[in-house]
Amino acid sequence: MKMKKAVLLLTALALILGFGGPAAADYIYVQSLTSYQDENASWPLTTWTGNAASLEEAIIGAPDYDPVNGTGDVLGWQQGYGNFVLDFGSLLSGELDITFWHFGGIKGGVAKELISFSVSEDGANWSSSVLLEDVLAGGETLFETTYDLFDTFGVNALRYLKVEKTSGGAGTGKFIDAVGVSAVPVPGAVWLMGSGLLGLIGLRRKKV
Repeated sequence: MKMKKAVLLLTALALILGFGGPAAADYIYVQSLTSYQDENASWPLTTWTGNAASLEEAIIGAPDYDPVNGTGDVLGWQQGYGNFVLDFGSLLSGELDITFWHFGGIKGGVAKELISFSVSEDGANWSSSVLLEDVLAGGETLFETTYDLFDTFGVNALRYLKVEKTSGGAGTGKFIDAVGVSAVPVPGAVWLMGSGLLGLIGLRRKKV
């Protein structure tokens, strides 16, 4: 019996030291483009490569734009500006990260700070807006930028995401290939505490 308990104890310790906890959930990507507004009719919301059959197709699902081969497509504005609303398909909650795959927003090496995003649970009540990082333009590199939902907005749930560009002009283009939401991974020791294994170790120590 003592040997069995010792083996169980060693197994639990090995899990703590070597197991990182459950892997983060797969990304939940944008399911639809629910609405958009163009504030400059001369330069409306558009796609980058022209490969997408529609504006919506350019941004829903996983990232597919390949800067090297020019395959896939992205959604955004060149000189134009306005806003668009994205729907993840269901209410998501918990310790969430939002990741953007995107490029643009910099002109002459200077960040223009024209693009922001906000989140909503119902599509009617929106959080405050936060600037979306400006990165190199031209579509030669697809950048990946991640935001912690709670640290960024002070909320832990969303379904809708609004992206807004507040001004236009040459060199102010901004394009987004995809947006994904993922759960924040939990450290192994914390996860095991919830599983009861750490409680078992504590119980064993008390008996020694």
